[in-house]
Amino acid sequence: MEENVADVKEAAEIAPFVLARLNGALVKLSESPTDGAEGFSAVIDGIGIITHDNVNSLTKDQIGDLYGQLAGVAPKKFKDKAIAVESLLYQVGKVKVHVPGAEKTGKAEKAGKAAGTTAEKAAAKERTTTFVLLAPADAADKLKTLPPQAQAVVSALADVAKAQGGMEVSGKALEERLKAADSPLKTGQPVMRIVGYYKSKLIGAGLIQVH
Repeated sequence: MEENVADVKEAAEIAPFVLARLNGALVKLSESPTDGAEGFSAVIDGIGIITHDNVNSLTKDQIGDLYGQLAGVAPKKFKDKAIAVESLLYQVGKVKVHVPGAEKTGKAEKAGKAAGTTAEKAAAKERTTTFVLLAPADAADKLKTLPPQAQAVVSALADVAKAQGGMEVSGKALEERLKAADSPLKTGQPVMRIVGYYKSKLIGAGLIQVH
């Protein structure tokens, strides 16, 4: 049964999203997937992610396939590309935003709690770490080669170092900066988990030392 076109257009006016495939399941994220996040795979036919902006790049068949997966029905055959796009956006708009680490139910709940405990342990370790911000002559060039979240960690370290008047920054102080309202890092994941993920890259780039 076709949705009313007017209703579809109205429902399509949703917040920016990223439709991704996480461990085989289609999920909707409110921001780009974390660089290097495990579990993400192509959404369809080798296409990495689908966003509100690039939906039009899909073929009608691809849109129909995704529509069916989201609606829990067989792939839908659309005669008109515009309606196909609007219909897909309508389905995406009904999908709840997936927040990595969010509480799960049933069997997945235990696995989720175990993963959460592991992540918290890793975050606790980073809080006890002292980060030393380095300033090599080619720091700006090295930063450009790093993922945006790694750059955000360095920016936060620089903010704290400047405020303290020293290049040594405690893990706790870094966490507070990354959680601040004006933090350079925008994420739904635990901030110290991200710090831990990129720490070795930053050390390898000669931008930080830790002890």
